Amino acid sequence: MSGQEILSDKIKRLALQFLIKQYANHSFSPLMVNNELQLLDKDENTLKNSLQNYNCSPEHLLTLPIVPRHDPPFIHINHKTTYTDPRLAFAVEEKEFPTDIRQRFDASTYALQILHGRDLGGKVAIITGANCGIGYETAKALAYHGCEVYFACRNRQRTMEAMEKICKERPNSLVHYIHLDLESLKSVEEFCVKFGREKKPINMLILNAGTFGLPFSHTEDGFETTFQVNHLGHFYLVKLLTPLLIKSAPCRIIVLSSESHRQSFLTKDNISEERLSPKTANGFYSIIAYNDSKLCNILFSKELNQRLSGFKVYSNAVHPGNLVSSYLSRNWWLYRLLFAFVRPFTKIFGSSSFYNSILCHSL
Repeated sequence: MSGQEILSDKIKRLALQFLIKQYANHSFSPLMVNNELQLLDKDENTLKNSLQNYNCSPEHLLTLPIVPRHDPPFIHINHKTTYTDPRLAFAVEEKEFPTDIRQRFDASTYALQILHGRDLGGKVAIITGANCGIGYETAKALAYHGCEVYFACRNRQRTMEAMEKICKERPNSLVHYIHLDLESLKSVEEFCVKFGREKKPINMLILNAGTFGLPFSHTEDGFETTFQVNHLGHFYLVKLLTPLLIKSAPCRIIVLSSESHRQSFLTKDNISEERLSPKTANGFYSIIAYNDSKLCNILFSKELNQRLSGFKVYSNAVHPGNLVSSYLSRNWWLYRLLFAFVRPFTKIFGSSSFYNSILCHSL
């Protein structure tokens, strides 16, 4: 006697009730399985055949609610919507119907997936700190898709190694190096002069370089180092490049900030040069300096967008994601230990961690 024949009427009724409940609660048909536990198609004929195989009367299907062929538009509510459908795990997905709304990108998305099929030939990007970490992965993804990338970095040897690695993997990549040290405003000026000689537009300016966990020190310009590297140097760079950015419009400026800006205690009442760039180490904490600089990044980007969007120069501040292999922890052994401890709970190193920078350019 087969398994179908020994099913009791009670079990069959329960199975049918469960099926009806599934139809009532979902806008899509439930998946059925055959004797080999293989998934069957969800169309109406297959469903009827499945019920017949289980000796369930297909006439019972008349009691099922009519299910529309098109899913109703999905409304996303910020901070309230949770995606539980495993189909959304795929970053690139063909939509079955034009009205379908799908989440195309999520935390597991790779930068190369976002740029898949895009031709960035003729585009020019400047990326600060492009020789390692987030900057390198961003530069690689752009270069792989035909974009001409300028590495704005201070370490020549590390930059040349990064560029050689990209060219080895993709021989036709257009990558260049112009020295830039954000600890020196003079270096910022020299960079702008050298880039101006290239006679190239700027389609993307990615302010990626940054430092974290530095002990108290001043730059040659007299400013606290974390503040100048993370904010002031980039501020000056954009100021000098603004005429070229407007001439190159439409273009986009991406400022890499961090969720740690939420831990900044800067307010309209206490913001001052002394708070942002203290003259002495009294009361200085590197983590607070970092948080303040990241808040400055966001305020800077917002003001930039307000002032320059009329010229089709747009600015966005992004959080690259929680990851540990971004080289920010290199300055103190305690931070390296802390980052190693949280490694299992953060993003993996690789292009999956850096898609936010790319996504802003693909919008």
